[in-house]
Amino acid sequence: MIDHGLVRVCSPAARAAGVQPGMRISGVNTLCPQAVLTEYDEHIHHSAIQAASLALLQYTPELALGERDTLLLDVTASLSLFGGIRRLYRRIQGTLHGLCLSAGCAIATTAGGAWLLATAACANLRRCLKPGTQVRRLDALPVGSLPAAQPYEAWLSSIGCALWGPCGNCHAPGCSDAPAGRFCRRLMPPTGTHLKYSNGLSRRCSFRGG
Repeated sequence: MIDHGLVRVCSPAARAAGVQPGMRISGVNTLCPQAVLTEYDEHIHHSAIQAASLALLQYTPELALGERDTLLLDVTASLSLFGGIRRLYRRIQGTLHGLCLSAGCAIATTAGGAWLLATAACANLRRCLKPGTQVRRLDALPVGSLPAAQPYEAWLSSIGCALWGPCGNCHAPGCSDAPAGRFCRRLMPPTGTHLKYSNGLSRRCSFRGG
């Protein structure tokens, strides 16, 4: 989908070919000449988000709109009613497909974790039913997956923090007594806030419409 000459969102097949949000049309045509380009329509976009929100309310009243066109659902109280998280996950996917919507779906033990897995381009395994699994999956994501860290991505990479895991475990220059993750969080309060949110206590699901 193109917005003012730049890629706004793309399909998994386009991502596999190297297409990324923010890329120009010329780059898309070079990397994926068979790609079908459609112009972003704000009215259609908001109508789709509203339709998805109304349809998903049948599964839980705890629904919120997140960043990057995401819907966050707290399904903790709905699990027994719908036969468990896996069955509920499949039903939600079926509902979205029935609306002719393409969505990146993720399950995690927190809303922040689910959001990161749903929106990260390289997140292949998006279902985390245990906190330990979620931590490992989030550790494997590039630091740029977190919006608050994007302005610092080049600097973080220069000190060996290209992924969240190494960022939390390595030692940055001038910070020999504390992990780089704590060092970075002191310099980037918004990033620290997002990280704490991603490692909270509530189980959430996130669905990103494309």
